[in-house]
Amino acid sequence: LEMFSRAQTPLYNFANAEPYPLLKEDFVGHVARLFSAATKRDLNQAIALRVLEAVGHQPAPFLNAVGNAMSTPGWSVEDGLAAMLDAKAVNTWSTAWAGLTDLQRFALRAAHAGLPLTAAATLQQAATELGQAKVQPSSITRAVETLVDKGLVAREPGSRRHVVSDPVMAAWLTQNAALPVRPEIGRAHG
Repeated sequence: LEMFSRAQTPLYNFANAEPYPLLKEDFVGHVARLFSAATKRDLNQAIALRVLEAVGHQPAPFLNAVGNAMSTPGWSVEDGLAAMLDAKAVNTWSTAWAGLTDLQRFALRAAHAGLPLTAAATLQQAATELGQAKVQPSSITRAVETLVDKGLVAREPGSRRHVVSDPVMAAWLTQNAALPVRPEIGRAHG
């Protein structure tokens, strides 16, 4: 759906969107049976369903979290998800974060928090976090445009607000909320 509905991309409006049902309890039950057969351990299906919801019902990241739990005795699927979303892990989300400028990181985190991106309070917060006297609205706007181009944020339908596009990236941002937008600040302060 995202591939066909994102403007200024090669497949924009190329095909009709086909609504598929979300993976839910049946999928978790199937994975739990395979998990049990492979490990002789039970997979808590209620927790697994919460993890599946946290990753936007996407099978690949969910199975990655389950795989992490399978390979480490004593881990739950939540532990597997936490390992997958670790900022030090080499993964899609850590790589995306590392490839952003400090201002783009701030804008991504602000969009995740639901802040109005060009509001005076948000601009002041950006200046504070970036160690600058002032951040212009046009700078934030350019940062957001880059995030849109990278597929990290999108305009919420029927709104002027931007939101994080990928639910896994949103989970990564939640787990890594303490990461500074300016990495050198984090290194300097430990």
